[in-house]
Amino acid sequence: MCPQGFLSSPTEAVRELAALLYAFIIVHGLDAPQFEETLRELIAATVKSRSLETRHGHLLSLSHALERKIMLMKKFGTTDKLATWPLYKDATNAIVSQLSHQNAMMVAAACTGIGELARCAALPLVEGSISPTDGGTELGKLDLVRKLQEHTNKLTTKLYLLVIVSQLYLLVIVSQLYLLVIVSQLYLLVIVSQLYLLVIVSQLYLLVIVSQLYLLVIVSQLYLLVIVSQLYLLVIVSQLYLLVIVSQLYLLVIVSQLYLLVIVSQLYLLVIVSQLYLLVIVSQLYLLVIVSQLYLLVIVSQLYLLVIVSQLYLLVIVSQLYLLVIVSQLYLLVIVSQLYLLAKEGAALTLGLLCLGEVFPHRKEVMQGFLDTASEMTVGEALVCCIQGQSSPLARDVWTTSVTDWSPAPSPTMDADLAWLLGELLVLARRPQPNPRQAACIWIPVIPCNTTIDLSLPHHSQSFGESEGARDVYIVLPLWGYLIPTGLTEIVQDVASKGLALVYESSGEESQAELVRDLLEQLTSGRRAAVQVTGDTQLFEEGALGKSPTG
Repeated sequence: MCPQGFLSSPTEAVRELAALLYAFIIVHGLDAPQFEETLRELIAATVKSRSLETRHGHLLSLSHALERKIMLMKKFGTTDKLATWPLYKDATNAIVSQLSHQNAMMVAAACTGIGELARCAALPLVEGSISPTDGGTELGKLDLVRKLQEHTNKLTTKLYLLVIVSQLYLLVIVSQLYLLVIVSQLYLLVIVSQLYLLVIVSQLYLLVIVSQLYLLVIVSQLYLLVIVSQLYLLVIVSQLYLLVIVSQLYLLVIVSQLYLLVIVSQLYLLVIVSQLYLLVIVSQLYLLVIVSQLYLLVIVSQLYLLVIVSQLYLLVIVSQLYLLVIVSQLYLLVIVSQLYLLAKEGAALTLGLLCLGEVFPHRKEVMQGFLDTASEMTVGEALVCCIQGQSSPLARDVWTTSVTDWSPAPSPTMDADLAWLLGELLVLARRPQPNPRQAACIWIPVIPCNTTIDLSLPHHSQSFGESEGARDVYIVLPLWGYLIPTGLTEIVQDVASKGLALVYESSGEESQAELVRDLLEQLTSGRRAAVQVTGDTQLFEEGALGKSPTG
């Protein structure tokens, strides 16, 4: 399957690899007319496609294809045709136009494409700036520099704002989860209270029932006592009556009456026993009803408890799902932050690569832009590209030439640019604000590490002017390693100490001896370099204290 089909893949890594492979195929496998027709298709897809993935893949493939084509033209000595090749200008304008895209991924791809073209040859853009009154959407080289610098600063602000929003969003989420836990605990507390109250009411109700039963037994006993008393009184009356009868010699009648009285008493006693038995049966039935009601109350309580447990379990599930959504959103936020960071670093490096394909007329503006916003720690490589120009190893054909085999002629502007940049960095290192001093600590060691210069060479010291002298530049320059880090962070001090070793290795014997003496003096006396502050010194960067610093 042709790699062209993977240029619209949803996976970014697949699109990047497919773009590179497709570029090789169309450059080395097609003839000139077919190659130009394919380039037109790539340009159209880059500018007009509605799919973000398609535009991204075709933009990368267009950049790599032009890079390979220019390298082949340089190999055969036909790069003079680039100035009259209209398709090269159309492709460059299409790539540059994507710098205005709202998506950070497209901006990063546009920076990559511009860098690939600029390191091979001069961009087909006019020098200087194009006035807005001229019409059209094309940019001049100076406009391109400002556009990339604008992206570097804007993306930094967006990234910082994104971090703040992420922290606030995380704070809100944690607060909501904490509130959810509190509500769950309060709800559980209410449920437990209701259950406890239900148990208390059940016990009170059972106590009332027992009291009524006990009262019923007492009444039954009292009623039985009354009956026995009446029977006993009846017997007494019967005996007295019998005595009278005997006295009157009505023995037969009395016996009959007594017998009848006994029968009546037994019948009456039988009725009483029946009533008591019926009372016991009614009590047992009443007790059975009470037990049934209590059992039904227990069942209802268990069902109510089951409903409560189900609600709590559902609450736990909802909390877990909500937490899963939160984690997904935070993960997406991290990915967006990485895209912004990638676009920012790509814009910074592209500014340096603009100086490789030609003697770039606006290289001073590029370096000055980095110095004016001395808060980025990742532009050291771009500064080295500005100094080395066409002699930079990044200007070689990376597919056919290794770094060790790369031996171009030195750039004609290298000495002057190097002297100017070192002087500006030393001025930057002496500023009282922490950001410029930290940036100087990071950037200065990159120069001797990535350039083959001898800091003790006389022609380098002369380029700074006689007023500075060799010692003011090439002895003060090594001293930055321990003068600048005073009061800075650990990581900056660590980089400064390693950079000091690099500067030491690049210095002459006299400078190395002077550096060792100064280091020993500081170790023995603890001498520190003081930053000079005058009435005109700006202690804080613009906007560092907010819009209302006085409150």
